[in-house]
Amino acid sequence: MAWNDVANNQTVSFNNLQSAVNNGVFTAKTSIPASNEQITKADANTYVNIDTAYGPYAALASNQLVVKSDLQAVITSYAHTVYYYSTCYYDGFYIESGAATASAACSNTNTITLYSSDFSLGNGSILYYDSSLNSPWYSDTVCGGGAGYFKVGDYTFDYYSPGGEDPWQILDYTLCSGQTAYSFGNCGVSNSSASGACSDASSNPKTLYSECSPLTAGCSLFYNSNLTNPVTELYVFADYANWDMDAYGVIVGFSSVQC
Repeated sequence: MAWNDVANNQTVSFNNLQSAVNNGVFTAKTSIPASNEQITKADANTYVNIDTAYGPYAALASNQLVVKSDLQAVITSYAHTVYYYSTCYYDGFYIESGAATASAACSNTNTITLYSSDFSLGNGSILYYDSSLNSPWYSDTVCGGGAGYFKVGDYTFDYYSPGGEDPWQILDYTLCSGQTAYSFGNCGVSNSSASGACSDASSNPKTLYSECSPLTAGCSLFYNSNLTNPVTELYVFADYANWDMDAYGVIVGFSSVQC
């Protein structure tokens, strides 16, 4: 059963927990067994990052079964250095404004540290001033007539308002020209084991992409050549080797098991 189909008062199986990880509800600490066995409080903390101080969860004994509503994700934020074109003084404070075009934004030099719940930014990501993710970042629309384009890493993006009082979101997230995406064919992925990635490479080979060639620890892997859709599985076979991943698309190192 998919995580979204589990009612708040229903117990949770290992397969339900894996579905939650696959859909970005939780991040995994280690590979989750493929099983319909219902998990205990101790199991939940073993396999995923959760808020262990959350009242309903904390009140359980370690061997008690948990229900869906007992599990709350840890609020994790990631710092991102964003490059902007200039600032605009409005209503007593400065607002960051972007370049007029995406290509011009690749040369932005002014920086601000912003935070997001997304380790890998992309379309739909929301940026915040604070690491607790309480104060959304709003770029300039009042002085320059438009927010413009910003840069983060090797990417540019437009920042826009979806309407009303909603926080702004990233739009048109794309690589700056001149950046290279290297492709690797006959790859496999798995959330269960390195050998599972080997099997996937044989039965359902994929082409993955990276900013690196050859691959090594610290490089990232993506499903698309624009390098915006990271591989979130924990094990990958690519570039003739097995790799342990961090669930955010970054290679941790060689797997202990190789194909």
